[in-house]
Amino acid sequence: MRVDLSTEMISKIEWGAAAPSSDTIQRLAGSFGIPEQVLFGLTPTMSDGSERTRMLAKIHAKPSRLNEDRLARADRMLSALTD
Repeated sequence: MRVDLSTEMISKIEWGAAAPSSDTIQRLAGSFGIPEQVLFGLTPTMSDGSERTRMLAKIHAKPSRLNEDRLARADRMLSALTD
């Protein structure tokens, strides 16, 4: 499967300088033959197919798309929910 991304863009994604779209995530995972969650550090054993695991994977992917201010705000919101 071809991903059609420049090496520069892949490098930016790897270093967190750019956030990939959902389509790009799907294409990258497909080209490597791995579940999308693995790209975000979740191991396949963590992917048990449960609704909780799907929600956590979805939540885990979102912060990479936030700018610094919104990331700090999200951190405060999560802290308020979990503390």
